[in-house]
Amino acid sequence: MGQDQSPPPSALELAQHSSDELATRRIAVFRRLLSYIIPFRGRLAWGIFFGICSGLFNAVILLVMKSVFTVVLPNDEVADDGDESRFGDAIRPFEDLPIFTDFEIPVPTLPAEQEWIFVTLVCLSIPLLLLLRGLFQFLHQYCMLWLNMKVLYNLRDQCFRGVMRQSLSFFNRVKQGELIQTVANQTRTLAEAGGHLLSGWIQHPVGILSVIVVVVIMDPLYSLGALVVFPLCILPVAAIARRVRKAGGKEEEESEGLMVTLHESFSGVRLVKANSREEYQTERFNAGSRAIVKFIMRWRKAMEISSPLVEIVGATGIVIGMVYAWVTEMQYGKFMTLNLGLISLYPNVKALSRIQVQAEKCFVAAIKVFHFIDAEPEVTDRPEATGLKKSTGLIELKDVTFAYEPENPALRNVSLRFEPGKRYALVGQSGSGKSTILSLILRFYDVDDGAVRVDTRDVRDYTQASLRENIGLVSQDTFLFHDTIANNIRYGR
Repeated sequence: MGQDQSPPPSALELAQHSSDELATRRIAVFRRLLSYIIPFRGRLAWGIFFGICSGLFNAVILLVMKSVFTVVLPNDEVADDGDESRFGDAIRPFEDLPIFTDFEIPVPTLPAEQEWIFVTLVCLSIPLLLLLRGLFQFLHQYCMLWLNMKVLYNLRDQCFRGVMRQSLSFFNRVKQGELIQTVANQTRTLAEAGGHLLSGWIQHPVGILSVIVVVVIMDPLYSLGALVVFPLCILPVAAIARRVRKAGGKEEEESEGLMVTLHESFSGVRLVKANSREEYQTERFNAGSRAIVKFIMRWRKAMEISSPLVEIVGATGIVIGMVYAWVTEMQYGKFMTLNLGLISLYPNVKALSRIQVQAEKCFVAAIKVFHFIDAEPEVTDRPEATGLKKSTGLIELKDVTFAYEPENPALRNVSLRFEPGKRYALVGQSGSGKSTILSLILRFYDVDDGAVRVDTRDVRDYTQASLRENIGLVSQDTFLFHDTIANNIRYGR
């Protein structure tokens, strides 16, 4: 018998686990997800490089903004009589800082009425730097998107292979809508959420740290308020994490139910129409759809409410900073630069607050996807199994007992012998075991007792593929693949 046949825990069950259990499982899940990313370490390295550059540009832009404010905002110490230049020979925007003190911006010799040209060129440095930051951000997002698509392809490939290698007993237990939901949608959720997590963990912390460093250098006491407020921004996120996990779990279960309804409605459309049950199936579909909308609204509401909470906490920090600036009579340029730094800090904090929500969705999807990838089929080839080259056609059943469910055998001590070159017909009532015998010959299931032999050898001594290649099957169930008639006819070979 195979292993790991127990169903994966649902998101609702995960939500009831202790924090230590969830932390342990998260580490294992994200470590495994990382193994899908490592093969593309080259593109990952470029994505990390561009993400770091994009984050560092927040600090560069802040320093440039201070330079621009030094040039643009009026300086009370310089007389403006209309004839003498306001700037002198050079401007030293960082002379009040412990770094870049000697940095100078040369001032060209221009008539007073043409100094606007110099001011315009200095101001144009801001959109230029924003363009460079946008370029780095685009390259970062492109590399991470490329990485996401590769991971998604591999996840879907392995998940589909994991499902297709399962025995028929697996498909008897698991709803087909659940399989479709997992292979098509949960893999996409896992790849996208994983990519966003990796991108956010690279870019936003770098942006936050770079801005904090510059703000601390400019005014340590003023920045202290930001450093105190920053941890407070994490509290709303932690408060809603459990709620998001529960709502996301319910949405996942309803999505699987919706897929089941779709599959049953389309596959059994003849039965639906023959019994005039179109409205009934439509109501089932709409009920599932309404439930999904409700739970999506719940976890999206919990996700979106984190942003205003973070903004409120951040705005409180800015208010404190403004009062401090009034008390200390801070210069305009310095005050503007510090506040722009804090304002640029909080979008990154808001983005980080969403990472927790994305991590919950990623974790729930990963549990289901990896379960199907790891699931072992109940019917497997023995290590010493050999290929069946060309069968003579001798088939024997010797004291075969088999049950789909324990204590309710479909066959009990059945013995049959089919001679080569002869035609046989199994006749009996529905449920008497005719299809079960055929399934055992094809080794869709393994017998509980006795043996099924082909050419005097137990079918378990052959590989499944070679056994089935020697059996031609014309099923009573009509099924056509979405392909040409010719390809459907020759599908078996």
